[in-house]
Amino acid sequence: TSNDKDWFKVGLTEGNYILKAYADNEGEINPLRDPYLILRDETGQAILWSDDSRNSLDSEIYFQVSAETAGAYYLEVQGGFKYDIGSYEVLVETAPADDYADTLESTLQTGTLVAGELLTAGLQAPGDLDLFAFTAEPGVVYRFDVMGYAGIASSNATVPVEDILADPMMRIFGERGELILRADDGGLGGDARAYYKNETTQDETLYLQVSSSNPNQLGTYKVEYNPHSLVDNDIGDIPADAKNINLGDTLKSELLTRGDADVFAVD
Repeated sequence: TSNDKDWFKVGLTEGNYILKAYADNEGEINPLRDPYLILRDETGQAILWSDDSRNSLDSEIYFQVSAETAGAYYLEVQGGFKYDIGSYEVLVETAPADDYADTLESTLQTGTLVAGELLTAGLQAPGDLDLFAFTAEPGVVYRFDVMGYAGIASSNATVPVEDILADPMMRIFGERGELILRADDGGLGGDARAYYKNETTQDETLYLQVSSSNPNQLGTYKVEYNPHSLVDNDIGDIPADAKNINLGDTLKSELLTRGDADVFAVD
């Protein structure tokens, strides 16, 4: 019925959990199109809630339980809209373990990127970061891509849409951990893309860190870097270095990197 609410009791021991409420597309009645999930403590007090997650109308909560907070909890499921009715499913599962180090100081393993090879990984918890080491050869321009929903969903990948990271972000750090660049978007849709050139005369070992533009978002992403035939700068970005263009001419160019500007002079 409209404005119906269902409560479920669950015992949680120390650990990390994923709590989900999602539409039951194989139920005997129409699926609940927009489930709303509330986590309550043993007294019934609301702790966390979720409405929509992971590129869908389904709800998901990441919940950490310590030895002190282990015990009984309640899950409340209702429609995201007052008059919603339909079938749904509830799932409580152990959250996957973190796969890569967050920072250089982490005790977890740092991932390794190989030029030209696509790597699949994921953010398993809110605020999760993944760190990868890579090598940049002297004088070479590289393009870096972190693909989330836009890039993966538009490809032939078999990753379910609801498991894909919506809006990935990347940072590149130097050998001593200094920030070199940051990229949010720049690729297809909300995917992250950046360029970097090793201006030294020796190989550099640098680090690419993947995160989410929304720290509460989780999901799978793909990351790669490749040598790129990007010229240093095709058109000047100040009037003194402007490129002449004649009336009626069509000129094709590119904004090569973040912050690039092209200046044209018209007689």
